[in-house]
Amino acid sequence: MKRIFLGLLLIFSLGYSQFAKVGTAGAKFLSIGASSRAMGMGEAYVAVANDVSSVFWNPAGVANLSGQQVYLGYTNWLVDTRVPALAYIRPLDAYSRIGIFLGGAYSGGFKETTLDLNGVTVTGKEFAYTGLEAGITYARYFTDKFAAGVNVKTVYEDFGGYTNAIGVAMDAGTYFHTGWKSLR
Repeated sequence: MKRIFLGLLLIFSLGYSQFAKVGTAGAKFLSIGASSRAMGMGEAYVAVANDVSSVFWNPAGVANLSGQQVYLGYTNWLVDTRVPALAYIRPLDAYSRIGIFLGGAYSGGFKETTLDLNGVTVTGKEFAYTGLEAGITYARYFTDKFAAGVNVKTVYEDFGGYTNAIGVAMDAGTYFHTGWKSLR
């Protein structure tokens, strides 16, 4: 019986692996870091998340902020791609924070090429990529050590007028400070 169970488990797990990462190619610009501080830490920022840019990494980190804060960021990324970011956070009460954010990526003009029987041909047309995210964030401390936060955002992509997509996404995060040797 045990062998049959293990055999079935193996068969189903092999079939399941065929669907790994299906549909994960959309809105890849969201994986580009929006904060030079976080990027300088090798993107290991989720547990630190103690400034206004944490809205792009871990929405629960927004609960750590005091007073109103604004974040403006701009990065010249690979292949003439620009990555702007903006966030504004303000306190609702002693334990809650709310804010808005805007981020994205856009490229300069790329020359359109086609592949024909003679090789690559430049068509003379240019196209550009645009990706945008805009949303609201809410974070709250539930105890003196535990906070949770959520982002709700609209995501838009345009591939030079050839195709575009729009969707709604949600990010949720938690933040727990153990109090033991600054372990988080």
